[in-house]
Amino acid sequence: MTDLHYGEDAEQDARSDVLQRSVLAAERPDLVVFSGDMVSGWMCGEGAAPPAHAGDDSGGGDGNASAGSCSPGWYEARWEQLTAAVREASIPWAVVLGNHDDEADLSRREVVDLAVHTGGPLSVTCQGPAGISGASNYWLDIHPPLGEAPAGGQAVAQCGGDAGAGAGCGEGAPADAAARVWLLDSQNSGCPPLTSGWGCVGDDAVAWVNASLAGMPRVPSLAFVHIPVPQFEAAWSEGWPAVGRKTEEVSCPDRDSGLFGLARAADIHAIYSGHDHSNDFSGVIDGVRLAFGRKSRYGSYGPPPGWQRGARVVRLRVGEDTAESETWIRQEDGSVEWQHESDQLSA
Repeated sequence: MTDLHYGEDAEQDARSDVLQRSVLAAERPDLVVFSGDMVSGWMCGEGAAPPAHAGDDSGGGDGNASAGSCSPGWYEARWEQLTAAVREASIPWAVVLGNHDDEADLSRREVVDLAVHTGGPLSVTCQGPAGISGASNYWLDIHPPLGEAPAGGQAVAQCGGDAGAGAGCGEGAPADAAARVWLLDSQNSGCPPLTSGWGCVGDDAVAWVNASLAGMPRVPSLAFVHIPVPQFEAAWSEGWPAVGRKTEEVSCPDRDSGLFGLARAADIHAIYSGHDHSNDFSGVIDGVRLAFGRKSRYGSYGPPPGWQRGARVVRLRVGEDTAESETWIRQEDGSVEWQHESDQLSA
């Protein structure tokens, strides 16, 4: 689920609740990733307006749900609503932050704490290591299918982040991991030392991933990063295999912090992003899949007319390179959209 943007309008939020329940009922996934911009934080406060974004002609919604002072509890109230569907369905879920999630009454660390401490055993979110740029930097190891897992094992093992920051959260990777999911914080704006442009996974966070990998068994891996890395544009425009649609410019940082290069070398062969509400393409460049999700709710701008809202689904198979994982779009009406090379369209 990406770019849910709760908090702009009560009616839109209610429609997004229905959308989530429809997608979850159709898929019954083993894990849901909320991949950023879950809440339109700018709406917490009277007269607030969203920062400019490519293709954004929405004006940030009409504000019926939230105009007024940005009082304590505003974000948490939206959080309770947006996570209700996964909690009701008893599906494990994890969070990676977007650029709008810290614009209300909670800091990035406080939003992650909210996910860790209010989700009960279903939340496998972990606070990222202290002293590293961003807050939602951690990994999750995925066990083999139940027939191959240790007795009593669960599908998702929580690990990798700031030890002690949440139940089950600590360093070290289980020896039986069949796959690994990295959740990495692309922050808000500016990719240091740049102070303008979109945010990125910081150089220090990339170095932390690299150092963490040194003590881990190599397994097929994928990453969720809200703001796309710069290579997304090349995956579409430079002749690499791509499917889906691109109807707005790729809104990526103005500097490459090295995440793509590390991913290519470290078996993290798929990076999934949101942020661009009117793009849903997937391409493979140098053996790494770069794919957008499908905008999952009614707030903010997009998707374009004729597109249904929904979610990207990824099926992991034991031993399979994650650049080759089967993936599709589950749409709001329950139907599946398969993306093919013939679908490659650009505005």
